[in-house]
Amino acid sequence: MKTSKSLRRAVTPVFLGSLLSAQVGINKDLPTKTLDVNGTFRARGLDNGTSLSIFDQVLVAPADGTVGTASRNLFSGGAGSRVENYHIYNTAARSNITNSSLVLQPGMSKTLTLTAPAKVTVWATIGASLPVGATGTVNVDVAIFINNVIKSQGGYNRFSITGSGVRIYNTVAITTMQEFPAGTHTIDLRTGLAEGTSVPGLTIGGAASDINPGEMTIQVLY
Repeated sequence: MKTSKSLRRAVTPVFLGSLLSAQVGINKDLPTKTLDVNGTFRARGLDNGTSLSIFDQVLVAPADGTVGTASRNLFSGGAGSRVENYHIYNTAARSNITNSSLVLQPGMSKTLTLTAPAKVTVWATIGASLPVGATGTVNVDVAIFINNVIKSQGGYNRFSITGSGVRIYNTVAITTMQEFPAGTHTIDLRTGLAEGTSVPGLTIGGAASDINPGEMTIQVLY
């Protein structure tokens, strides 16, 4: 391979000095770094960097051109460069509920596989109703579970319905956020009666026109 005269003039003197200084300059007589390039450069045949768990650094440089690295999580508002959104709906009502166990609301479960640590925000809402003629007050518990464990902070809400001789309904919403490690995680919405309250005919969710059927939105921010 032939080397141009200009390249030999640029590299050869510095190369001799680099034997002592361990610094190489290209178009630079007195390099200040291990490799000091005065000019542009091109890199070819680079690896695919879409795997955030491996390629989690980006190149940055101040005005003097000294190249360094920084976590890609520092960019795009404190997170990375990718957002994933999921939206799921309740598929069936839970009717005539008489116990206080928190049970999965049909259709309200989503399993995610995260390729890197991420911030996950969950919005959930659902309604409940009492039939005509129902009397008394019932309290409904709604909770977000993450990997079969109730979300301890911000993952729970409760609302009340009081029968008044006509069909009556109410609704509730939950918003919460948590940082997740890479891996597979399941998020679901569960509902039940608060202990000590029970009114016959309680229905949670469903397709009735006068009730919030239940839905959940999940946003993953890498």
